[in-house]
Amino acid sequence: MRAALAMFHTALITMALAAIVGEPPIAEAQQPAPTTPTTGAPKDDAEGAGPKSSPAAVAAYSDIANLQNNGEFAVAVDDWKKFLLKHGKEPIALQAHHNLGVCLMQTNQLVPAAQEFQLVVKNGGTEEFVEEAYLNLGWCQYSQGIEGNAASFKAAAETFARQQQAFPQGKLLPQALFYRAESLYMQDEPTAATPLYEQIVEKFADSDIHADAMYALAVSYQEAGEHKKATVLFNRFLDDYGDHAMATEVKMRKAEVMADTGDFAAASTLFAEVIASPDFPAADHAIFRRAHCESMLGHYPAAAELYTKLVETHANSSYVPEATIAAGRSLFHAEQWDDAVAWFKKVLNASTPFAPEAAHWTCRILIKQQQGGAAEKLAIDSLASYQKTAPDNPFVTQLQLDRADAVYAIADRRGESLPLYVQFVKDHKDHESAPQALYNAAFAAMELGQYDQAIKLTEQFEKGFAGDRLAPDVLYVRAESELLGGDAEAAANTYDKLIQEHSDHAHGTTWVLRRGLALFLLKQYQSAIELLRPTIEKLTAAEDRAEALFLIGSSMRQLKQNEQAVQTLEAALSASPNGKRSGEIQLELANARGQAQTKDAAIEELKSMIANAKPDAVLDRAHYQLAEYAYANGQLPLAIENYSIVLDKWPDSALATHARYGKGWAQLRSGALEDAVKTLSQLIEADTTTSLAQRALLARGMCRQQLKQYEAAAQDIREFLATSPKGNDRADALYVQGLSLVGQQKLDDAIETFRNLLAEHRDYGQADKVRYELGWALQSAGNREEAIAEFQQLATLFPDSNFAPEANYHIAEAAYDARQYDAALKSYQIALDRADNADLSEKAAYKLGWTYYKMEDFNKAIASFEQQLQFKQNETLSSDGAFMLGECLFKLEKHDQALSAFENAKKLKPSSDTVAVLLRLHAGQSAAQMKKLDQAAAYLQEVISQYASNS
Repeated sequence: MRAALAMFHTALITMALAAIVGEPPIAEAQQPAPTTPTTGAPKDDAEGAGPKSSPAAVAAYSDIANLQNNGEFAVAVDDWKKFLLKHGKEPIALQAHHNLGVCLMQTNQLVPAAQEFQLVVKNGGTEEFVEEAYLNLGWCQYSQGIEGNAASFKAAAETFARQQQAFPQGKLLPQALFYRAESLYMQDEPTAATPLYEQIVEKFADSDIHADAMYALAVSYQEAGEHKKATVLFNRFLDDYGDHAMATEVKMRKAEVMADTGDFAAASTLFAEVIASPDFPAADHAIFRRAHCESMLGHYPAAAELYTKLVETHANSSYVPEATIAAGRSLFHAEQWDDAVAWFKKVLNASTPFAPEAAHWTCRILIKQQQGGAAEKLAIDSLASYQKTAPDNPFVTQLQLDRADAVYAIADRRGESLPLYVQFVKDHKDHESAPQALYNAAFAAMELGQYDQAIKLTEQFEKGFAGDRLAPDVLYVRAESELLGGDAEAAANTYDKLIQEHSDHAHGTTWVLRRGLALFLLKQYQSAIELLRPTIEKLTAAEDRAEALFLIGSSMRQLKQNEQAVQTLEAALSASPNGKRSGEIQLELANARGQAQTKDAAIEELKSMIANAKPDAVLDRAHYQLAEYAYANGQLPLAIENYSIVLDKWPDSALATHARYGKGWAQLRSGALEDAVKTLSQLIEADTTTSLAQRALLARGMCRQQLKQYEAAAQDIREFLATSPKGNDRADALYVQGLSLVGQQKLDDAIETFRNLLAEHRDYGQADKVRYELGWALQSAGNREEAIAEFQQLATLFPDSNFAPEANYHIAEAAYDARQYDAALKSYQIALDRADNADLSEKAAYKLGWTYYKMEDFNKAIASFEQQLQFKQNETLSSDGAFMLGECLFKLEKHDQALSAFENAKKLKPSSDTVAVLLRLHAGQSAAQMKKLDQAAAYLQEVISQYASNS
């Protein structure tokens, strides 16, 4: 811009210096003439005290001066030279040298002109024309600088300084100050030039050079960044010199200052005024700059329209190539993709230096349009071309990153983008896009589930680009990779670092939520609550509020704060009833209700959710959870139904295997053993390596044992035990193995298995069952003494066990057989009192009666037999009990009651002929004692007639 200013000033100096001698500028001159000689006779010393020139010299001087004043400079040059050869000693010769310099300057012979002016200033005094000679000498030197001899600017500045010193009050002082400042400016010494401009502006307001000085000073301020001072002077210029030829240029300069200070709206308005000025030579610049302002304001369509106007109305402008790419760029930001591509194609077809950039933006558009393949091809083809023709173009490097982004945009090739990003960083670690590429690499690794790789890349970023604007985002990728990779503790720490170091970040609340999740996963439930609770009021998005309340409510449930959990989860659901987490919230709410209220409440919540929910990713979980609650609540048909729904509707669900396992158990518990075997077999056959499939072997073994498929059951248990189960799983397996061995009559193996179980698992929850089965196995194997010892252990260690009554019965039997009737009485009584089935109660009461009978305590025996007869479970025992009731009464000689008892017993089928004979004999005796001789005879006759062969 200052070069243009210098040319403008070149035209001005003719006007300025011509005004000194009262002559108009010579329009025909190719180069400006600082001055022309006065008309008429030249001055000499005839009027003064010094020597005078000869009349001939004066006459010749006047003739040549007339030629010069008439614009005959070339002729005048020759004549002045001849004059000086003839009259070089005359006093008037010094003026002749000055005029020769003027004519040489007018014919663009700057070097000889400067020599003439140099002679004048060297030999002249304080004559007026000597001041002019100084100015003309400086001008010649300045002009040589403009023409390319930069060293001449220094000489010009020195000449103008000497002029200022020689003529401190000279009438040409403003011009000397101005061109001295210009010469200094052209030497890149603006700070030295500025005070000189300031002198002219403040002290020489009436000077013809004042407007130019004001303009130059304002530009100096502008370029020095003193925008306020520049604006004041531009406004002053427009107020004082509104009609000046430079007024439009000043408006444009003022607009530039506004743009530089960020007032793009005002700048755009002023640029519009400049553009509207007719025939303004820099209109293309004004259009270009106004378009830039509109772009900075985010008015991309308007910017694109202006760039388009520039290209269409100023086809030969130097701005056209840049305006073409800028039009496309503006349309890109306006998201007018197709129009943008059309402009970028113009750039590509024109093969301008902006072609790599056009290729870059086109790649970005193709990626946004999900045309990753096309973007990749364009990037590869462009790189092949521009790496050869424009290797230093910054967008060539950017195209390498575009290629990686294009591959990333292709879903099934996303993994291929990772090495491309990494290679970009390796090859261009100092490139401005290297941080972005490394971030993209880390993010891609995280999305691909390569969490360890993602973390390594974030660590690389922290080492190389710690202060980059992407640092918080990279740290987020690290935290999220740690969280998704299962390292919740590391994730919690990283999120805490993010929150502490970037508290004002736009995503700060998101980080708090994710840290809350990490704390929840770490089971630091109270910490999660304390972190999230103050955040709720800061969350404006409904989804975020729901998420925070969901985590708080879930934490409360884990802390058994059940009522609070229900209230909080209800609030979470209310915050976002149809949000992406609403299904999960309802599931958790059902769990909370199950804990705070009942399993029935949880079941009803889940039923309601399933009935009203839209199909989404959590319905499989809802049905599964409903099945689990139903199973736990003993509602086995409901459990089986919902396990089946999961398997039928979501066979690929992560819960399918669990649902099949649960269904098998529910079928087992409900007695549908064949169905259970089928269900569990499907699980086992699908994959025998999973822990559930292995545990399914145990469940199937249980089913088969109950189905009396003992060998198959034993095989399942052997396979399960081969997986080295621990704890209760192993204990359960050993128990089922023992039962299967009993079923196969491998009693010794069964006994060993039960004993091993008890030795290995002293705290086994079903130890009473084991001792019961061990006792029976020993008894079946003929080891009654050891069997009774196990029953004794069972009765002693587990007095409240369902098996304790039967164990006591066996203990009593052994004591009875050993005639230890007191001990037998005690154990029979326990068996009778605690038995939970009528069969055992009947047997215990019966044997209790016999024990009393043996002890001849007939009254208690009677009571026991009467109690026994109430159960009526076993016909034989009922018959024997009725007989023994009569026997006890007979022993007590209560013959009438005995006879009645015998009569009742007779109605029942006797357990043996012996009992039948005894019943009739004792009945006959009782009848005889009561003098009922006929009845007595009848009983005796029955013995003779019916049982004579057995008597």
